[in-house]
Amino acid sequence: MRNYRNNIQEKVSKFPVEVKILMYIYHLDIKSINYKKLLHFVCLISSFDIAILFCICSLFSQGYIQLIVLFLLVFPVIFGSYFIFYKICELKSRRN
Repeated sequence: MRNYRNNIQEKVSKFPVEVKILMYIYHLDIKSINYKKLLHFVCLISSFDIAILFCICSLFSQGYIQLIVLFLLVFPVIFGSYFIFYKICELKSRRN
């Protein structure tokens, strides 16, 4: 017999990592947003992050410096872009 905690973990584990970031760190209500549209925006944000990191790292000529810069910028760029997306969703929900 399954207990309540296992059911919650199974439901939560079905979401992609990006959606989990929006749910737990920024407390975004997934029920109020169209899930299919949310996944499209997540894909757009992820590809935008990759493009930004590639452009910044290509400014440096040496491979080691590129890796160091990449490791220093990966998490701030990802969390910053999802924070901006959260703020946009929050503004849209206030207007409605």
